[in-house]
Amino acid sequence: MRTTKKGDEVEEDVSCNSAYMMGAIDCVGVVIRKSYHWMSSTQSCYLIMDNAGGHGSKEAITNYVALLLNKHYIIVIFQTPRSSYTNILNLGLWMCLQSAVELQHYLQRCNTSALCNTVYSTWNKGNLDRSQDDNF
Repeated sequence: MRTTKKGDEVEEDVSCNSAYMMGAIDCVGVVIRKSYHWMSSTQSCYLIMDNAGGHGSKEAITNYVALLLNKHYIIVIFQTPRSSYTNILNLGLWMCLQSAVELQHYLQRCNTSALCNTVYSTWNKGNLDRSQDDNF
């Protein structure tokens, strides 16, 4: 079912790119170190990242990996791309959550508060399987 008409302007979220990652990564390092406050600030900490894309250009990745290491003593480990054996994230779970949220949040894209409420509600109710809920 098409929800836009010819000539409609559609906003596309492209916020996770090289510029975004470079602008946010120092804050990520600070937050990781605050979260593990019991560790010495010179003791290495590890950040596991997937290789799904969206983490910036090769140059940006090289730069923020170096920044995290040199400034925060955080070592970035990238997972093998598209490997179910080494993927520590259960992306299937997140895709189920996204699918369930999209069904409940239909046509409310610009309302951030409503989206947050939909995600929390979906997660808390356990409505990740469409066949278990008559509201889908």
